[in-house]
Parts: sequence; C-alpha cells; structure tokens
Amino acid sequence: DGTDPEIRRISCRDGVRLDASHFEGNLLIGKHRGEIFELTMDQSTGDMESSGGGWMESWRRENGDSQRGFGPPTATTSNQPVDSGEKEGWTYTKITFRGAMTGNISSLNDPKRVVTTLFQDDVVVVYGPVKLPNEIVNPFELPEEGGTLESDTLRLTQLPGQKEGAKPYVTMLASGNARVTGDSFSGRADQISYDEAKSVYTLRTGKGRNSEIWRRSRYRGQRGGRTTASHMEFNPVTKELKVIGGATIDAQN
Repeated sequence: DGTDPEIRRISCRDGVRLDASHFEGNLLIGKHRGEIFELTMDQSTGDMESSGGGWMESWRRENGDSQRGFGPPTATTSNQPVDSGEKEGWTYTKITFRGAMTGNISSLNDPKRVVTTLFQDDVVVVYGPVKLPNEIVNPFELPEEGGTLESDTLRLTQLPGQKEGAKPYVTMLASGNARVTGDSFSGRADQISYDEAKSVYTLRTGKGRNSEIWRRSRYRGQRGGRTTASHMEFNPVTKELKVIGGATIDAQN
C-alpha cells in the first residue's frame, strides 16, 4: 500500500557512539557524548538499555549563580549567540561503567523530564568545573568543587526545578562499596546519595558497621579529622556535617 514500515526497535553493537547537543535559542547550554559496547532503543518510548560497559560524559553551561555538581543541562537566557562560555563556565561530568545501563534517550535532550538512569558494575563518576565545553577534569588533580564517586551501581534521576523558574537538578544513589572524594573531604559507606538541589551527600551503612568521612584542610592538603557513624549528612559547600545515627570518632568541626 506504499506505507513506510515503522521502525520500533533499534539494536546496535560492537561500539556505539552517542553525540547530542542541547540549545536554548541559538545558545549552546549542554553537550553530551559517549561510547558503549551494545545499545538497544525503543523508538516509541525512548527507553534504552546497553550491555558490555562504556562511558558517557556531558558539559552543561553554568549561569553564574547555579551550584556545580552532577546533572543535566541547565536553563539560561535564550536568543544569544553561541560563545566560548569563558564568563559563565561549564560543569563537566563523566560516568564510566563496566556492566549494563538502562535509561531513556530523553535524558540527553529534555532536562525538564523526570528520567532515571541506572549504571551497573564498577561505576566511576568524575565531575568538576571547566572553562570550555571540550575540557575534561583529571581525577588525579581535582579542581576546587570537583570530585569523584565510585560504587557497584549508580542510580541517577533527572528532575525538573521544584519551583517556577528553578533549574533542573538530579538526585543520585550510589550503592555497594560507595566512595566519594572531593577537594576537601572523602568518605565511604554502603550507600551514598546526593541531592543536587540541597548540595548534600547522605552516607548510610548497615547495622553493625559505620560510614566514614575524612575532612581535610584545603590549603595544607592534610586530613582534618575523621567522623564515623551509621548515618551522616554532609554539605561540601558549607562544610556542615550532621550525624544522625551511630557513634563518632576523632570528629573535628
């Protein structure tokens, strides 16, 4: 009858390359790329899943007063020419994983949609501020406000702003041998969650064990003290540490 067939499902393997850019007007506000071994995508829903491991990285433009950290591209003023981004700066995030990934393709081009992406097996996240959307963060020379997060699995959820005009943000849950390192602290726990809207890490460990956080002087490069507890919350921006359950050892405020 001359009707073109509808392609519902696409499967690719042996090295799949992903590239996407996000604009508001003609202003580039987000850039994404990645490489995975095998990818299957449902054209009707946008759901995608991969196996064999890989990596994904993104750059998002900062508007000068938004917090840095994990997440999708943020909204900013539209109808402006594309520039180098040197004044506003960018946040770089790279996620490497050895196992499967499940998510939705809309996470690459629609920051206002609620999307959860799950990464499995030896997940490593590296993030931090950069000047241009082609620079990367060296995990062995972390910049101020940069960091790494390692775990067995990572569940990252993209969320729209909580109030009118608020920027999109993410929450994430790192489970299994979770370890976090920042420019002025490090920690480990069974689970580490992060709420970008609050800039707060929450560390939890099972019964009979404790999570740990080491805080160190940014200028001297030395650990400033260790705190252990079954449940803690830490804000790396304000340096506030809240102990919710368990005991503390060698704590330093």
